Amino acid sequence: MGAFLSVSGHGHSSHPEHCARFNRVDRNDSPPSPCRMCKLNVETGAAAYRCSEPGCDVVLHDACYRRPTTLKRHFGHPQHRLTLGADTRAGLSCSLCAQPLGTPTVAYSCAHSRCAGFSAHPRCCNLPRSMTTPPDLHEHTRLVLRPPSAPGGNSGNSEARPRRICLKCGKTATTAGRKAAPWSYQCPKCAGVEYCLACVLGNDDGSTVRCCCLPCCAVDPAGVHCVGYLAGALLCGFLSGMGCPGIPTQPYPGDMELTPRYRT
Repeated sequence: MGAFLSVSGHGHSSHPEHCARFNRVDRNDSPPSPCRMCKLNVETGAAAYRCSEPGCDVVLHDACYRRPTTLKRHFGHPQHRLTLGADTRAGLSCSLCAQPLGTPTVAYSCAHSRCAGFSAHPRCCNLPRSMTTPPDLHEHTRLVLRPPSAPGGNSGNSEARPRRICLKCGKTATTAGRKAAPWSYQCPKCAGVEYCLACVLGNDDGSTVRCCCLPCCAVDPAGVHCVGYLAGALLCGFLSGMGCPGIPTQPYPGDMELTPRYRT
């Protein structure tokens, strides 16, 4: 199972079934298995945390284990504190990307009764607030992460909710007939222009890569350029200490740059 480097405190908020400690291994020598928190595989050779309860196979990415237990004044829900933990409610969707939270559910949630059950994937809570596109993709290069109800462009009309078209996939986002609609990176100057989160986050199908700005998150390699790569060797040690899974070594031409992730 790899060499044990350290032993964590008692249990983890993502795994309330057992109060046993999580053991950290420097190199996972087990077959790839899903991380309890983000659901992406913990690959062989990666640093990881495993539940020490006999017979339990719960595993967490090093970066997922290190996520803060609470978030204050988060951009998606600044009114109240968000708490990381398991959620037993069925059929929940992420309040940011609108995709299912998965089973077992681990999310940042607000327990306030007036918040209509705000819950979001940990990786979505870590999304950067803005991204920069190449000029040949859109004339205004800066896109801002906004909710689906945000007014379009400089209309100043809070009721204006345009049908936005993604610059990457060409699909149209709409709130009609849906219980939840996703946030997206929107042009603050143009109505109807966005880069959808489905294209940013990608799929765990081998066609996507990890980005050190989004720990343990699959990111579209054709759409995102990690600022950790640009920071270079000066930040490598710091990012590694924060649980960063790695810095890309092959930047993609004409890619996008994400601003630093949300920090607590």
